[in-house]
Amino acid sequence: MTTFEAYKTYLALRLHFTTNYNITKTKGHVKASTATLDKNVKLQWELQRLKRKYRQRDFIGYLVANFVSGDKWGGVYNAHDAENIYLKWQAIQDGLTYKYKQDLEKFVIDGVTEVKQLWDCSSGHPIILKRYLGKTCNIETLVILQKLYKYAEPLDVQLVLDPVWESVSKLIHNYSPFVKIDKPSFLKITEEILNQ
Repeated sequence: MTTFEAYKTYLALRLHFTTNYNITKTKGHVKASTATLDKNVKLQWELQRLKRKYRQRDFIGYLVANFVSGDKWGGVYNAHDAENIYLKWQAIQDGLTYKYKQDLEKFVIDGVTEVKQLWDCSSGHPIILKRYLGKTCNIETLVILQKLYKYAEPLDVQLVLDPVWESVSKLIHNYSPFVKIDKPSFLKITEEILNQ
């Protein structure tokens, strides 16, 4: 991967996580020029550092992990913290099934007995949102449940003017292409823990 290819990947991911650009629809194509990259020496240097350190797949993971964590620059300018964020993200990816089970079991402790209760907002924000905001549920769990049950679209309607839900919903949709799961396996896990 050349520095310019790294730059285009970075731009596509940054646009995907910070604007309405959809990386899956555009297949990552962005308008970029070497002249623009040459003008931004700091970015060029940081991308060179990252591409030397990571293979392409890991480079993308590094950027995704940091964009998902809320860093609008994808961790490019904050090397130490960004590295820690990437390592934590990688640990979650490596143990995704285990982390998902753990999150679901926390909901059972809260008294949830059916999947639909996770996004019931009859008494305010749904428990799935409260748990995520309280940092006791991973964003990956929200994404997996969205892939399995498509719950976010009805919540988008019910919580239409709620800025908290709006930002989390956007993150769920933006992060979704990067969370790969075997749907039947995760559906089985969900049904075993939360009887429907």
